[in-house]
Amino acid sequence: MLAIFILAIPLIAIATYPYYYVRKISGSERIIAAVQIALPGMIMDILSIIYFAKVFPNLTNDSLPIFASWLLWAYSLILLTGFSSRIRNKIPCFYDPFKYGKPIETGHKCLF
Repeated sequence: MLAIFILAIPLIAIATYPYYYVRKISGSERIIAAVQIALPGMIMDILSIIYFAKVFPNLTNDSLPIFASWLLWAYSLILLTGFSSRIRNKIPCFYDPFKYGKPIETGHKCLF
């Protein structure tokens, strides 16, 4: 059972990061894109949880809490992918501009 939660991590990454790259979504706009990806599914899954027995007739009612928690986990992972570039861009660098001159553009911002 724990495996389905762990397996969701790379699956969400494989689904979202290429989408951001192909659509050329900048780091500052990724959180908006992540919300736009997750929100429609979250709204529709309200109905799938309410009518769980009718939507998923092959699943027992005992699996409803696990299913609902997995949905919450997966949507939180999607939303976290929107923050990841913002976190990566704020990694402090140990570059001394007074010693070495102008920093080379490396894709992340130095905090000094």
